[in-house]
Amino acid sequence: MKNNFFILGAFLCTALFVTSCTDDNKDDDENEGKASIIVGINMQPQADMGYIVPIQDMKAGTMSFANAVETKITPYLMSYRDWVFYVPGTSEGTIVKYSRQDDGTLKVEGRLEVATAAPMCASIAFVSATKAYASAPNDNKIIIFNPTTMVKTGEINVARPEYGLDGSSTPNPLGLILRDGKLYVGCGEFDQMPICKSGAHVLIIDEATDTPEKIIHDTRLSAASIFDCGMFIDEKGDLYVTCWGSYGYVPDQKFGLLRIKKGATEFDPDYCFNMTDMNVEGVQGGKLQYSISNFYAGNGELYVLAYCPAFASASPDYINEKTNYCLKADLYHCTMKALNLPRTNGYSCAINKYGDDGYVNILFTGRVVPNKKQEDIIDAFYYYKKFINPKSRLILVGSYAGIDRYHEQLEAYVKALDLEDVLFTGQIKFDEILAYYKVADVFLCMSEHEGFCVPLLEAMCFDVPVIARDTSAIAGTLGGSGVLLPDNDPMVAAEMINRIVTDEKLRETIIRNQRIRLKDFDNRVVKETFLKIIREFIGKRD
Repeated sequence: MKNNFFILGAFLCTALFVTSCTDDNKDDDENEGKASIIVGINMQPQADMGYIVPIQDMKAGTMSFANAVETKITPYLMSYRDWVFYVPGTSEGTIVKYSRQDDGTLKVEGRLEVATAAPMCASIAFVSATKAYASAPNDNKIIIFNPTTMVKTGEINVARPEYGLDGSSTPNPLGLILRDGKLYVGCGEFDQMPICKSGAHVLIIDEATDTPEKIIHDTRLSAASIFDCGMFIDEKGDLYVTCWGSYGYVPDQKFGLLRIKKGATEFDPDYCFNMTDMNVEGVQGGKLQYSISNFYAGNGELYVLAYCPAFASASPDYINEKTNYCLKADLYHCTMKALNLPRTNGYSCAINKYGDDGYVNILFTGRVVPNKKQEDIIDAFYYYKKFINPKSRLILVGSYAGIDRYHEQLEAYVKALDLEDVLFTGQIKFDEILAYYKVADVFLCMSEHEGFCVPLLEAMCFDVPVIARDTSAIAGTLGGSGVLLPDNDPMVAAEMINRIVTDEKLRETIIRNQRIRLKDFDNRVVKETFLKIIREFIGKRD
């Protein structure tokens, strides 16, 4: 029996599109416990980060982030055999190889630096366990490497006038696919990323000799094969090329599909699936502008995520506006209709790693320095996790640069306590910090000295109940809201965490009081208070 290993990659879109590799040499029992679906999730614009999530099935409500791997933005994923290959979109020209483990996790098996100039790796095509191709569009090269050892074995330099448009020497190789001993390379022909020159361009390379044979052009649609989802082969052996329309940056460019029939090395002159000019059934608000991603499901059925400009706001609101339709297309009849799914946006897959697994998340944000007393927070968490709620997690957000010794002591302390589910994030961007506030159940501050403690207000802004030790300026900042602890007793702190988590009325009361306190820090109130102080000061001087 074949074992299907699915890779589901989310490119600023809903997790909808899947590619699969099969390994006929593996039995089902050999794959027991291993993740059968790998989901790539992009967290932009809330954070320049993403997650690779291994899961067993795609049943509603069952996806867990327990084994997720945090990555850079836009995790493009490809699979071969038991391996998962990750490239970080446009942020880095590196391929990272993971292997599926029996416990459902992913293990890093190696990495390969592919691109040097404006680093970016767009796609991988696998010939065998010892040979694969990777495209480096900004370097105008195709790298040849061994997927087993992750060692580069060669390269194909395509920066030649005969391969670029109008003698530009810049074909910018993107998506790759193998068919009948030939490597088909979709070319971006960038004026400036992501704006491409008009027309579709595909470079054809002989796989046996790694020699480019020719480049073919078609002016009916736009640039060919953005990244890995751009080309696919149907059951007839026909190769379809996605023309993606430069993400709408060039109004006259059209998106859709072209075809290279089985046995041919030229575009089919009788086939052009123009999706731009269609009146699509179920699309309210006009016509579609460009393709974001697609997935070929077989039997001529193609699932497409496409952008409808009619629903874009004048000032882009990337979180709230719903501009994207999920559609089902018929390749053979060139028809398309919207699925019975709500419109989405380019960031709808931003699922937080710690937000959906039933764990209580205890958060503290602030530099990892001795006066913050992270060790007291760890003590309280230890008591809570061991004696009250084992399904709990401690997230300590903050830089430890220059304070490495203290951080090392804390890490050793956690290890000595045999304490799991303690996360030190290190220095991260502010928008990433905000993402942690969104999933926190309690904010715990055990600092022995604070001048004001801005994170208290940040937690209050996100309706996270605050528990804090009554020291220095803490009480003044909270102003009668939150919960003040008389000392650093870990048992008292743990019991208070439990009360807030389990007592809904108490939680609501704390949040309500925090909202009231926040009004004192409204810009207008602060301004008026400041002016009042200044006037009183001037009056006294007069």
